[in-house]
Amino acid sequence: MRRCTLLFLIVAVILGSGFSAPAWPLDLSQATRPTYEELIQEGERLTGLSSNVLSLVFKEDPKLLGAFGDNLFVLKVVNLFYQAKDHKAAVEIAKFVAMKQLQKLLKNFPKTSAYLSALSAYITSLELVRDYVMVPSIEEEMYRAYKEARTEGDASPSEAFDQAYWTVRGSNYFAMREKLYREFIKAKGYDPDIIGEKLKKELHSQLDRFWCSKLETRYRREQFLREYPKIIERNKKELEAIKKKIQLMATPWEVEATVLDRLSKRPIRNALFILEGHEGHFERVTDRTGKVRLESVPVGTYSLTVQAYGYKTLHKERVLLRPSLRPQPPRRIRSGKVFLAPGIWYMKVAVIDREEKTPISGARISLRGNGLSKEALTNRNGKVTIKDIPPGSYSCTVQAAGYSPIRRDIKFDPLSEPEKIMIKRVTARLSPEVDEEMLKRIESIVDTVNKVVDAVEGMNKMEWRRR
Repeated sequence: MRRCTLLFLIVAVILGSGFSAPAWPLDLSQATRPTYEELIQEGERLTGLSSNVLSLVFKEDPKLLGAFGDNLFVLKVVNLFYQAKDHKAAVEIAKFVAMKQLQKLLKNFPKTSAYLSALSAYITSLELVRDYVMVPSIEEEMYRAYKEARTEGDASPSEAFDQAYWTVRGSNYFAMREKLYREFIKAKGYDPDIIGEKLKKELHSQLDRFWCSKLETRYRREQFLREYPKIIERNKKELEAIKKKIQLMATPWEVEATVLDRLSKRPIRNALFILEGHEGHFERVTDRTGKVRLESVPVGTYSLTVQAYGYKTLHKERVLLRPSLRPQPPRRIRSGKVFLAPGIWYMKVAVIDREEKTPISGARISLRGNGLSKEALTNRNGKVTIKDIPPGSYSCTVQAAGYSPIRRDIKFDPLSEPEKIMIKRVTARLSPEVDEEMLKRIESIVDTVNKVVDAVEGMNKMEWRRR
C-alpha cells in the first residue's frame, strides 16, 4: 500500500510540475580531459602537421602539451554546460567533470566560476533531499522575485531568497513546500504528530536551503550564458597562439653536410646522401668539395645513408631533427661532417730466392703512399700479409740480408664492392747480393794472375827458340 502511495505521489509530482529529462542527448565522454591520442588528433587538424612531428614537439615542450589539453578541456566542458537545457542535465555533466580543476582554469571568468560554485552547492543540497522527495521545477514568479533582489537590490543569495519568500507568499510555493516537507519527514520515518519544533524548523530550513541553491544556480547560469562568448573568444585566441608556437617549433631544417675520406680527410665528390623517415625521402649528391645541402626537411626522426664508389656504405638509424624551444624562423641549419671508410685491400707477399727457389724468412716489406706507411716481416715460410690498405698508389720495397733489395710501384683500384675484402698477391724474387769491393779485388787478382801467366808463357817461348 505504501509503495502504491509513493508511486502515485511521484507520478503526480512529475505531471504537475512539468519536470522532464534533458531535451538533448548527453555525451558525457566530452566532460573528461582529452587523452594524449585525442590531443594528437586535434593537433593534426589544427596545425596540419603529422602525428610524428606533434609527438616530438610535445615531448620537447610538455608545458605546451598541458596548455593545449587545458584549452580543449575547457572548450568541451563549457560547450556542454552551455547546451544543457535544465538543472538535471547540468548536474549530470558536473558529476563527470573535475570541477575544481575547471574552476581553476576559468578563474579569469568570475561569472562562470560563480556558476560552477553555485552548481556544486546545489548538487550538495540536492543529495540531501533527492532520495526523499521528487523535485519539481522552479516556480517562475518566485524566481523573478529572487532575480530582482539579486540584480537590483544587490542582495546575497539567502537575503534574496528571504525577499522572494515573502514576496510570493500567496503563490503555490508554500503549498508545494509543505507538501515536500510532509514527504520529507514521512520518507525519513518521523512521526509528524510528535516531531519537535526544533527539528521541524531544521527540516524546513534544509528544504529552503535547497531551493535557495537551486534559484542561485539558475541565476548564475544566466550570467554564465552571457559570459560564454568571451570564454570561447579567449579560448580561440589561446588555441591560435598554441598553433603558432607548435608550427614555429616545427620549422623545417636545412641540413648541410661534408662527406670526407676517413683516412685522408679529402672530400668525396658524387657521394649519395639520403635522409629517409615518416616525413619523407630526401637525397642529394655531393659537389666537388664533398658538400651537400637538403632544404626544408621537416622535424622528425630519420635514417641516414651515405654511399660513394670505392667506399663502405654508411648507415645510421635515428638521426633526430628536433623541434626548437626557441624557434627563430624561417631558417634553421644543421651541419656536420660525414666520414666514409674506403673499401680495403689485403696484400699477401711471398719472398723467395730467385736462384734456389727457397723461401726467405725475415724479409722486410715496406709499403708507403697515399698517406699510409706500413711495414711487416716474412715468416719462416717467407710469407706475410699486410691488412687494411685503402685504394691508391703505393711504393713497395722488399729487403733481406744477403740479397739485393727490390722496389715496385703497386696500385690498388677502388672497389666495386667495398663491403668485401679484396686480396692482392705479390711474389718477390730476390737475387743474392754481390760485394762490389770484393768483386774489384777479385778482378785485380785475376788480372795479375793473367799477367803472370802471360809472362811465364813468353819466357817459355824464348827458351824454346834458343834450343
